[in-house]
Amino acid sequence: GRGPGDDRTHTLRPALAADSRDFVAFPWNFAYHTELTSALGAYSFGTYRGSVSSATSNNTDGLCFATCNSTCSFSNENIVEFTSDYGGITSGANTCIKKGFRHYAVALADGTKIDVIITHMNTYSSSGTGHINAQHAQLKQVAQYINSIRSNNRPIIFMGDTNCRYTRHDFQTYFRGVLDSDLEVNDPWVDFMWEGVYPTYPSNSLVVEDATGTSSSDIICDSQKGEVVDKIIYINNPNATVQISANGYMRDPEYQGLADHWPIVVEFSYKTNHYEQ
Repeated sequence: GRGPGDDRTHTLRPALAADSRDFVAFPWNFAYHTELTSALGAYSFGTYRGSVSSATSNNTDGLCFATCNSTCSFSNENIVEFTSDYGGITSGANTCIKKGFRHYAVALADGTKIDVIITHMNTYSSSGTGHINAQHAQLKQVAQYINSIRSNNRPIIFMGDTNCRYTRHDFQTYFRGVLDSDLEVNDPWVDFMWEGVYPTYPSNSLVVEDATGTSSSDIICDSQKGEVVDKIIYINNPNATVQISANGYMRDPEYQGLADHWPIVVEFSYKTNHYEQ
């Protein structure tokens, strides 16, 4: 979510350091990059592209990726800009930065490699179809990119602030339906909170109990079963030696108040032809 500001960034930083997550993504990394990274020496960070208030504001995507030095590393950073957007400056501020996604090859401690894609997508509006059309185009662009890198023969994790919900965006047509049909797509939130059954599209939103600005048509769920726009989706390539699976899903309440979105945490296992880690 939106950057938490100076004070909350200083509060967030030691919490992240204590967690020692293998890798983490930040979708709103603008003005407080130094405050975020200066005490996280155990992590390596991707390219910082500057603040929206700087002279290079038109070139920043606000995305940040970090890996824990003791458990994994990244290489082959590829920064891709979305080819569609909607809303301009006045309806979602979608064009004051270069929204898009980044792709990293991540090497785990034993040398096993996976592909990780992080994103921050176009905002949503219930007025008209322009915002949704742009989001659908962006989902399609990510899916097409995933198809293009499948020859790496590695599992893929796609995560970030999508600004999308299954109940209001057609993931089947514009994401899962665009991916090569033999790729295996899973969302841990769907698997663990809804027993593998995706919400119906279109339908009333399944919002979390602490949400603000809900409407009378929304369905209020607890903090884990409610749908949020922050997603972690993983894709297995049947041709890959390595296959990954999620062990669980958590919308982490310990970070409440540090930003306008709570972090999503998923732990993965992986197996190869030789052993399971």
